[in-house]
Amino acid sequence: MWQPLTKTSSLHAHLTADPSTVHLVRARHEVTDDIYDDVIRRGLTPSERARADRLIDPKRGREWAVARAALRHILAEAIGARDRPLAPRFGAGAHGKPFLETIGDSANHDIRFNLSHSGEWALVALTNGAEVGVDIERREVNRPTPALAKYAFSVIEFEQWSALDEEEKPGAFYRLWTRKEAYIKLLGKGLHLDLKSFDISHETDDVRLLDARHEDASDRVCFASFDVDEEHQGALAIRGERDALERISYWEWSPVANHE
Repeated sequence: MWQPLTKTSSLHAHLTADPSTVHLVRARHEVTDDIYDDVIRRGLTPSERARADRLIDPKRGREWAVARAALRHILAEAIGARDRPLAPRFGAGAHGKPFLETIGDSANHDIRFNLSHSGEWALVALTNGAEVGVDIERREVNRPTPALAKYAFSVIEFEQWSALDEEEKPGAFYRLWTRKEAYIKLLGKGLHLDLKSFDISHETDDVRLLDARHEDASDRVCFASFDVDEEHQGALAIRGERDALERISYWEWSPVANHE
């Protein structure tokens, strides 16, 4: 399902030729020291390198750096600036959600993106014109406890989850959790949005926003859930009608191609 992103599979060409397709790109956190120094660090601004270095846990700092550099490389390719990861410039919305500023040869783009990372992977979603949110979580066998579900889910969501058979609960927990996070990131409200102020269905198919009781709520949001790999659950939220998810492309970005 995940195809390698190469020089012949240009995101820029795909986004230009077929703006209705949603592109998901995964990138591994684990890289060699040579790749980290020659591709990842060089793909960051001085302030981004400093931010990664400030994190107390060096492993978390390295993961943040890989995710940010992957995002820069992916966006650079999307705007037709391949091999220039410092070309993308970011602005921020009212609650901090980053957006891509229009610059130079990208002046006509309407690229929207979102980034999430967890466990072994960073995950980027890109569209041409539709607001998007994405989330990834590493599945942990002992994590989906009733106490955590009650904290993260609305009353209706928790009741529906609690009614499931025990063997169904872990999968449903991660599907619903990632959908809720993707929805929050779509809206760009972050911690400003109460997790219990909206309800999303937990089924594998026909995913719906059941209700939204917060400011700027919209019923024109649809969702997709997918496996990033055997251990990681992903979810996508996009503003639009259900046909907005008719075409999703799955890519994998590797820094090795930028090291050759």
